[in-house]
Amino acid sequence: MSPERWEQVCGIFNSALEMHPGDRIRFLTSACEGDPELRAEVDSLLSSDDRAEAFFPSLSQGETPPVGRQPLPERIGPYRVEERLGEGGMGTVYLATRADREFEKRVAIKVMRADLVEGDLIRRFRSERQILAQLEHPHVARLLDGGTTDDHRPYLVMEYVQGRPIDRYCDEQDLGLEERLELFSKICGAVQVAHQNLI
Repeated sequence: MSPERWEQVCGIFNSALEMHPGDRIRFLTSACEGDPELRAEVDSLLSSDDRAEAFFPSLSQGETPPVGRQPLPERIGPYRVEERLGEGGMGTVYLATRADREFEKRVAIKVMRADLVEGDLIRRFRSERQILAQLEHPHVARLLDGGTTDDHRPYLVMEYVQGRPIDRYCDEQDLGLEERLELFSKICGAVQVAHQNLI
């Protein structure tokens, strides 16, 4: 599929996500008129999004948690939180360990920020979970689990990969230009796969 075609598919998909089901059908009929392959692509993405919502628990329609940096939670689902690893635009990432005696595993858990718990952003977060669930690449951390916290924030549980910043790694290993470019090429391959999957 060409980049232009993919952009067209994504544009229709994103517009359709915002619509009521009845309006969505009329919109898709019009937007994909005379192009059954385009309609099939968009329908496939919408179906994946619907399956993601069915797979992960729905958010309760409760009161939005207060804005601001949350204290370190003791648990998230069956995981015991050990430390805060970092914060990004949509959420906070914690290092945690499975704590229900089913098995032992250290994971990274991304929890949506409390001040962002609203319709469109929740849909984007769920979409990210679904895409990650289908994404398989040796240089991309795998999605393991997901759910909703007690204070109504969606989370995703990722494979925890212990490491260090790439620039520090290159310096510590005294990598030459060719070795650095080879490493950079591997990273670009992973980023390309992510971009092709709407991340």
